[in-house]
Amino acid sequence: MTIQITILKIEDYGPWTLKLGSDREAQLQIFQAKLYSDLQRMFSERDSIVYFNRFDELIAITNGISLEEHLAIECEIRDIYKELNISMSIGIGATPLEANIDAYQSRKNHSQLDGREWIYGNDQIQLLYNNSNKLSADMFAQILHLDIDNSTKVSDILSPYEITTTMMRMFSDLIELFVEQKSMTFYLGGDNFMVIANN
Repeated sequence: MTIQITILKIEDYGPWTLKLGSDREAQLQIFQAKLYSDLQRMFSERDSIVYFNRFDELIAITNGISLEEHLAIECEIRDIYKELNISMSIGIGATPLEANIDAYQSRKNHSQLDGREWIYGNDQIQLLYNNSNKLSADMFAQILHLDIDNSTKVSDILSPYEITTTMMRMFSDLIELFVEQKSMTFYLGGDNFMVIANN
């Protein structure tokens, strides 16, 4: 069993943000929310899901999505956000963490797919796409939704920010626990976490 992950990264994000002026923080929050919404819509239309890693970098579980579909998303995003370049690094692995590392290495090594400037993937990915009739045959992912029971009861004791602080500590613990299993954990807000696994 394998899993395919795509790392979505806003290229040259830092320098771009400086062009927005001294009141840029509100503009950035609006932009990041809109970009996330657009990417989530585009990938979910193709039976995939996107998670925040950082605000300039997102991680999508893209089992079964072809190179052509990645290119279609990249083209649509480029049409909406003309001032930015968003790269896609595609990786596969036996575990989510391995697929993530594979995608990262492809971008780091500038392994462009089909000579595309902002689409990265190694030879294994290229071979997989060249044989696209087998694209989703052995890909598998489990998505675990973790919900902290009775967390609303502490709202009588702790402020919302203190509750978030507690959630962040739990998030850190969950990351450590699941990364040992080569899985990936994401915080979804409130008392909700998602774990991407395939074992």
